[in-house]
Amino acid sequence: MKGFYSTIIVIAMLGLLISFSNLSTLTSKEINSFETDLIILENASMQRVVMENNVDRIIELKLIEQLKKENFNLILIQTQINSSLFNYLKNRAHASDLFFENTTPITIEYLMLNSSAFLLEVKGIRYAEYAYTSTPLLDSIVSSKFGKDSILHFKIPIGYTKRVVG
Repeated sequence: MKGFYSTIIVIAMLGLLISFSNLSTLTSKEINSFETDLIILENASMQRVVMENNVDRIIELKLIEQLKKENFNLILIQTQINSSLFNYLKNRAHASDLFFENTTPITIEYLMLNSSAFLLEVKGIRYAEYAYTSTPLLDSIVSSKFGKDSILHFKIPIGYTKRVVG
């Protein structure tokens, strides 16, 4: 769903660009350059959305798995989720500050220090949650940069939470 809206926006922008080209004196070389830039931007947007969806899915599947196992060991839940996230993100994202500067390689230790997870059962209803909490200064995120001239950022923002009820 996230990618659907960005695709519509990019297609609308492309349509506007083409209609304005009839009214302006832009050369076909400039139009081709704009179209190429829009295609590059759309590809970057698609990569970002794929990463967002995969991170959501990894966390959701691990939470469901822990619910089924009735695992109430919080450290084990957090370790299992962060291990899966690390395996997915290790070559795709990095640890950074809020301004996407000061990047460092992502590690399981980093994810463990910046997240929390729990599972509880109340009146027969089980509830599991994973949250990206950041450091006490609230200044660290997981991020990745897409594009060259036009840049899009993937990030797991501070306060990101995924919940599963089962």
